[in-house]
Amino acid sequence: MASKRVAEDVSESSKRRKLDDNDEAAEFPTPSTASSSKLMSLPPELRIAIFEFCLCEVGPIEVTALLKEPALLQTDRQVRAETRPIWYQGNEFYSDVHDCDATLDSRFRVHVADQKLQGPVVRIGTLMSGKCWSNLVRWCKDLWNQNVPALAPAEDMNAEEAVIAAAHQIATQHRKRPWAECEEALRILRFVVCKLDNGWTA
Repeated sequence: MASKRVAEDVSESSKRRKLDDNDEAAEFPTPSTASSSKLMSLPPELRIAIFEFCLCEVGPIEVTALLKEPALLQTDRQVRAETRPIWYQGNEFYSDVHDCDATLDSRFRVHVADQKLQGPVVRIGTLMSGKCWSNLVRWCKDLWNQNVPALAPAEDMNAEEAVIAAAHQIATQHRKRPWAECEEALRILRFVVCKLDNGWTA
């Protein structure tokens, strides 16, 4: 049964929108400079209201291999500066991590961190299901290698989530140590976990 850990409450009935995660590869036509200038000449309150109407979704946006920023963010620098925080901070995002394969989740979190946004934290939830140790080790290596958020232990976690959180803490605490030391600590954790739960695959 799929387990769920989310940064904010996420309604399963909410509208999901699939977009491309490589904003640099977006192929939207760029509006003319004149059109952008007219938009930016509007009063700030009206301009922000228009941007929020265009960019803020009713429900969470799913992080998929096809995720990309909306066309409005592909215009000139001034429009981009105003619209990027609205899209990232005004929406909720979530990724589906199956069998501990967090490739897309990690990539998106690094991408968000690269935006260096000021203000509210970007809300990214994670839906988790399945248990694959080799994928968990790769996930941990991403956490060890890059300063992205890890799953923290919590009292309401189920056994699967607790194992993932423990592995994540090992990875983050070894960031200033060689990866080989982190990997050895994960091997010890795996030995204990597999004694208690043989549902974890290699």
